[in-house]
Amino acid sequence: MRRSDFHLRIRLGFVPILVTALLTAIAPFGAAQEVTAAITGKIADPSGSAVAGAAVTAKDMERGTAWPTKTNEEGVYTLPRLPIGRYEVRVEAPGFQVAVHPAFDLQINQTARIDIALTIGNVSQSVEVSSAAPLLQTETTQLGGVMEAHTISSLPLETRNYNQLALLMPGSVATSPGSFNSPQATFNSGRPNINGNREQANYYLLDGMDNNEFVDNNVAYSPNVDAIQEFAVITNNPSAEFGHFLGGVINASLKSGTKQFHGDAFEYLRNDFFNANEWSRNFSTDPTVNSAPQGQHWNQFGGTLGGPIKREKLFFFVDYQGSRFDTPASPSTFTTFTGLNRTGNLSDIAGLQLNYPGTTVPLPSNLTQAAICTGGQKMGINPCINGISPTALKIMNVLPAPTLPGTNNGTLNNAANTQQTYTHGSQGDVKMDWSPTQQDHFYARYSQQHIEQPTLNSQALLYNGSGNNSFPLQSSVLDYTRSFGPTLVNDARIGFNYYPAEANTQTAAATNAGGLIAGQPTAFLPGMYFAGSPVGGSQNGPFPFGTTDSPEIFHQTAIQYSDTAIWTRGTHAFHFGFQLIRYRNNYVPATSSDGAAGQIGFSGAYTGSSEADFLLGLPSYIAYGQGFSGTVGQRNDAFGAFAQDDWRVNKRLTINIGLRWQVFTPIYEVHDRMTNFNEYTGQIELAGQNGNSRALYNQYNGIANFLPRLGLAWTPWDDKTVIRAAFSRSSFQEGTGEYNRLATNAPWNVDLVGQFAAGTHGAIPSNQITLDQGFAGLGSLGGTPCNPSTVLSVPASCFSGVRIHATDPNYRPAVSNQWNVTVERQLANSTMLQASYVGQHTDHMAAIYNMGQNVLEPNGTSIPGPYLAGNQALVNAGTGQKRLNTSVGIQNYDALQITAMQRLTKGLAFQFNYTWQKCLTNNQGYYGRYGDAQASQASADVSFQEYVYNTRLDYGLCDRDVTSVFTGYANYDLPFGHNRMFAKNAPKAVNAAIGDWQFNTILTLHGGFPVSMLDYSADPTGAYFQPRPDCIAPSVATPFKNYEGGGYIWFDPTTMRDPATGKLGNCPISSERGPGLRQIDMSLSKKFMLTEHQSLEFRFDSINAFNTPIFTVQGYQIDIFSNSYSLLGSGSNVQRNPSGLTGVVNSSLGARNLQFALKWNF
Repeated sequence: MRRSDFHLRIRLGFVPILVTALLTAIAPFGAAQEVTAAITGKIADPSGSAVAGAAVTAKDMERGTAWPTKTNEEGVYTLPRLPIGRYEVRVEAPGFQVAVHPAFDLQINQTARIDIALTIGNVSQSVEVSSAAPLLQTETTQLGGVMEAHTISSLPLETRNYNQLALLMPGSVATSPGSFNSPQATFNSGRPNINGNREQANYYLLDGMDNNEFVDNNVAYSPNVDAIQEFAVITNNPSAEFGHFLGGVINASLKSGTKQFHGDAFEYLRNDFFNANEWSRNFSTDPTVNSAPQGQHWNQFGGTLGGPIKREKLFFFVDYQGSRFDTPASPSTFTTFTGLNRTGNLSDIAGLQLNYPGTTVPLPSNLTQAAICTGGQKMGINPCINGISPTALKIMNVLPAPTLPGTNNGTLNNAANTQQTYTHGSQGDVKMDWSPTQQDHFYARYSQQHIEQPTLNSQALLYNGSGNNSFPLQSSVLDYTRSFGPTLVNDARIGFNYYPAEANTQTAAATNAGGLIAGQPTAFLPGMYFAGSPVGGSQNGPFPFGTTDSPEIFHQTAIQYSDTAIWTRGTHAFHFGFQLIRYRNNYVPATSSDGAAGQIGFSGAYTGSSEADFLLGLPSYIAYGQGFSGTVGQRNDAFGAFAQDDWRVNKRLTINIGLRWQVFTPIYEVHDRMTNFNEYTGQIELAGQNGNSRALYNQYNGIANFLPRLGLAWTPWDDKTVIRAAFSRSSFQEGTGEYNRLATNAPWNVDLVGQFAAGTHGAIPSNQITLDQGFAGLGSLGGTPCNPSTVLSVPASCFSGVRIHATDPNYRPAVSNQWNVTVERQLANSTMLQASYVGQHTDHMAAIYNMGQNVLEPNGTSIPGPYLAGNQALVNAGTGQKRLNTSVGIQNYDALQITAMQRLTKGLAFQFNYTWQKCLTNNQGYYGRYGDAQASQASADVSFQEYVYNTRLDYGLCDRDVTSVFTGYANYDLPFGHNRMFAKNAPKAVNAAIGDWQFNTILTLHGGFPVSMLDYSADPTGAYFQPRPDCIAPSVATPFKNYEGGGYIWFDPTTMRDPATGKLGNCPISSERGPGLRQIDMSLSKKFMLTEHQSLEFRFDSINAFNTPIFTVQGYQIDIFSNSYSLLGSGSNVQRNPSGLTGVVNSSLGARNLQFALKWNF
C-alpha cells in the first residue's frame, strides 16, 4: 500500500469519529427524522437463485454521484439514506452480463424495490432491464403522499404557502380556508386538520429537522416553494423513526445543486383591480364597499440557483424570496372631543342629562358653570364639583382634533383616520452537498427570514389594535452519512431552529403622551375608553385612544441531534437510533390584559356621562401591569429512541415491526418563578420551595412511553396489487400557549388594579382614585404587597381580578392508536388506485377546565364546586377565571379514504382523493385552534367544557368533522405543438403560439363543519363559558332559501330557546352544520424557449376561479333565543326578529383573486 493511500484512509477513517464527537459536543439535545430514501431488492440468476457478492451501484443522474454496495448471501442489497433524486441502478457479477435498470425518480421517505434477474454472459456485455419505475408501496405500510418539485411550483397555491399542499392529501381539511390566502408568518399561518386531529397536532420537518414553533405549535418556517425538491405527508402509521404527532408528519426537502447549473427568477403580482368583490361586501349599504373589492397590492419575487463547485463531489444551492403584501390605506371616521369640549364645555353634545355626583341635582353640561365645592362641601355628597381635572384637560389637548364637519352639530364622526397594514418578508436558504468519497456524504443548510407586520394609523394616538409584529428566524442543519460497507450505514444529524418574535409593539409616534398622568408607567398614552359614549368612534369602548402597550417578545430555540444506524442482514433491514431535542423559550410576556401602559375607563356612573366623568377626573377603572420580574426562561426536553426491522419474508410479504420510546420532560423556569394551585386543596405551590418540584407537575413514565409500530405489505396475486395493514401508537405534547402556563401566576406577573363602584346616585366611594392622582394613587389602596414571601397568605394585591392557571400534577402527553387496512392496485404503468380504512383513537389530549363552575342541584340551585375548596381565602379572593390545564380529552376517528393517482404520463399527472369520515371528541381543543387569524367555517368558541362535572355532555362531533371531502390536483401539458400529440410538425411560428402551454388546477369540495349553538344568557354555573340552549324541535336547515340582513338564513333558530332557570341547555354540541366549501383554483402558463436550456414562462393564476362564496360562521351561533321570534316568515303566531342574526350566514372570504407571474428558467 502506498504511504499516501494509507494516510488518506486513516484521515477518512477518523471522519465519522471526529464529526460524531463534534456534533455531540455542540448539541447535547436535538431531533431528526427521515428526509432521504432507499433502494432495495434481490439480485437473482436466470433460475431465480440468489447471486451473492454482486456489485450494485446506484448512480445519481443529476449529480453524477455513485452509491455502491454488494449483495449478501441472500442476494439482497440495500442502499439506505440516499438523497432524493433520479437514479439508475447497475449490477455486475462474474459470469453475468452487466444489468442496468433505467433511471427512475426516488421520492422522499420511499423505499423503492428494484429486483433484477441477471443474464448469463460476459461482464463486458450489458443489457438494459425492462421494468417500470416503482409505483406500488410494497416495502412500507404508512399512508400519505409525495409531491415533486415540478408539481409544487406549478400548482396555483394561494400565497405560495407550501403548507397548502397538505390539504391535497386524503383525510385533510381546513376549518379556515382563508388562512391560506393571507400573508404568512410564524404565528399567523394556516394549518391543516389531518384525520380529524386538531390543527396544532401535526409535526413539521424540513430537511429532516424539526420545523415547529413549539409553544403554540405553529409552523416555524415556510420555505420558498421554488426551492422545495419534494413534499411529503405521512397521515397514518409512519415508521418508529418518527415521533411527536397525532395528525400528519409534514416533511419537506429543499433542492440541492446538480452537475449542471440551474435555477430561476420569478415575480408574482396581484392587484385588487383584477379581483372580484367579496360576496358579503356586495350587500353593504356603503357604496364604497359594495362597488369594489378590498384593496390589495401583493407581489412576491426571488429566484434560485444551484450547480457544481467540484465535479461529482461538491454542490451548492441558494434561493431568495421577497414578499410585499400591502393592503392600501383604508379611510375611516371617528369621534373626538370638539374644541368647545376641550374647555370643559359639553353643551354641544345633544341629549346629555347630567347630575352632580351622589345627587339627583342636574349638573350643567357646561361644566365651567357648575358649582364649585367650598367650605366643608364634598363632591359626591353635595351638589358641587372640585373643578375640571387639569389632567383631563392635558390629555384632551394631545388627542386628535376634529378635522371633519361631522354630524350632530359636529360632535359625531368629526375626525378622519387612515389605517394601513402590510406584511413584508425576506427569506433565503443556502444548501451544500459534499461527497468526498463514495462512503461519505455531507449536507448542510442555513435558512433565514425576516417578516414585518405593522399597523399604521395616521392618528398615532388612536388605539392601534394589535400593534406591530416582527418575525425573524434562523434555522440550520448539518448531516453526515457514512457507509461502513455493504451492510452498515450510519447517519448523524445536528441542527437548530431559532425563532424570535416581537408582537404588539407600538410605533415611536405614539410616545408623545408621556408624563400626562401622575405615575404614568410608560411614555405611551394609556388605553382610554368611554363606555356608552361615541368618543373614539367605539360605543362602549374598549380602547378608542391610547394603547395597552403589551409587547410580547419571544426567543425560542430548539437544539436538535439525532443518530440512526441501518444494518442489513439477510432479508432484514434493521434501523436503530435516537433523537434528542432541547427546547429553550426565553420571553418577555405581555404584562396582563391591563398592559404595561395601563388603561383607564370612564363609565358615566358618577354623572350619567362618561365624558363628564372624564372631565371631572372620576375613572371607574384604573390599572396597569407591573410585568414579569425579568425574562421568563422555560426549558424542557424531548427524548426518543427506536428500533425497527423491515423484514422481507418472501417475494410477496414484507413485515415492518418497530418500537419507539418517547418521553417529554416537564417544563420548568430557570429561576423557579412559577406558581401552581392544588386543584382541590387550593394549596399555593411555589416552584422549588417547600419540597415542590421545579416544574410543579410530574413527568409521565409509564407504558404509554412505549410506542409500537407494526405493519405488513402483501402482494397476493401479482405484482400489481398490494394489501397493507398496520397499527401504530404515537404521543404528542401540546404547547398550550404562553398564557396558560404557570409562569403567568402571581407573584411573578402582577397587576395594580383600582376598580370603583359608584354608590347611590353616583356617590363617590371612599377609596376612589382620581385622574389627577393617576397611577401613583394606586399605592394608596394599601394592603399587603404581592411578592413570594406574602403570596401564600392570599393578599388581594396578588389575586384581586387576576386570572389564575393551575396544572394537573399528573398532566401528561396525549397518546394515539392508529390503524389502517389498505388495498392498492396498479392500473397502468403510471396509474394506481388505493382504498383505505383509517382509524384512530386518542386519549389524554390537552384540555382546559373552568374551576370556577358551581355544581348544579336538581332543584335548579347551585352550590360551590370542589375545586380549590380547601383554600377558602383563595376561593373568595375575587380572582378572574380559574383555569386548570388537564389531559383528559379523547377523540375517535374512522374514515374510508380513496385515492386515484397518475405520475406524469403523456403530459398528465394527477391525484384525486375522496374521504368519507366521522370524528368524535369530548373536547374541541383550546390553544392553537385558530393560529391563522382568519374567520372560520366552524364554531369559533367551544374550546371549554360546558359543564366540567359531566364531560359526556361535550362528547359529539369534532368541529373539524366533515362527512365527505373531495380534493385533488392535476398538471396537464396541453397536447399541442412540437413533441406533443397534435401539430407535431407545425411551423415554428405556429408552434410558438400553440405549443408549450400547461394547465394546472386544485379542486376542493366538502360539506359543512359542525356548529355548536351557544346561549350566553343562560349560564347557571356562574362561570360564563359555553352554555347551550334547549333544543325543542328538530333542526330545520334552510340554506339559500331566505334572505335576511345581508345574508342567508341557514337554519331556523326557533327550534331552540333559553333553558329553564338553573338548568343546562339540552342542545348537544355540534348540533348544526354550517356551509360547505366549493373552490377550484386554476393556472394557465405559456413557456417560450429562449435557448435549448433557457425559457421564459408567463403564468396566469385564478384563485377561486368561479368566485364561489366561501361562507364563514362568524358569530352566528351566539344569540338569546326565543320561540316567539322567527326569521323564516310572518304569521299570526310568529314575529320577525328585526335584529337577531342567529342562523344567518352573512360573512364570506376568499373572493376570486387573479395573479400574474413571469419566470425565467435556466
